[in-house]
Amino acid sequence: MSVVILGVDLGKKACGIAEVNAGGMIVTRRRTLIDHVPTLPPRVTIPA
Repeated sequence: MSVVILGVDLGKKACGIAEVNAGGMIVTRRRTLIDHVPTLPPRVTIPA
């Protein structure tokens, strides 16, 4: 089974992730308080 991250919601106090399978059904929905997520650097660059 292949799972794809559908979207990431970054709020001020919490973040959420929704994952879908090949059929388009949501298989996982997670919500985490920002306090428990490792801090990202202020600017994230992805090499081409």
